Amino acid sequence: MALVKTELELFKDVTYGTTDVTQYHVPATGDFQIVCIEGEAAFDLNCAVTVKFNGVLVWTTKGSSRMDRPKTFTGDGVKKVELILDATDLTSGSVLLGGYVLIHQEV
Repeated sequence: MALVKTELELFKDVTYGTTDVTQYHVPATGDFQIVCIEGEAAFDLNCAVTVKFNGVLVWTTKGSSRMDRPKTFTGDGVKKVELILDATDLTSGSVLLGGYVLIHQEV
């Protein structure tokens, strides 16, 4: 079996009232680990960097944070891991948001 490493990374200026979910990964069938997550938000209650698997919250920050304890999940070839830059509650302007996710899976 080979270890497949997948990185999701996105740092950008996000306009108020919007969400960017362009970075995602659909793990193959079987167990996988989210090994590391980093997020840089604006220390503002109206924006966040979030990671979800199959629509369920795995991790979030409204500031600067890092998660480096591996979490194990089971993929089915359909469910996806999403890196979400969320400025939907921001009332005006734009904000710099960024995130990084490292996923390991033996295939």
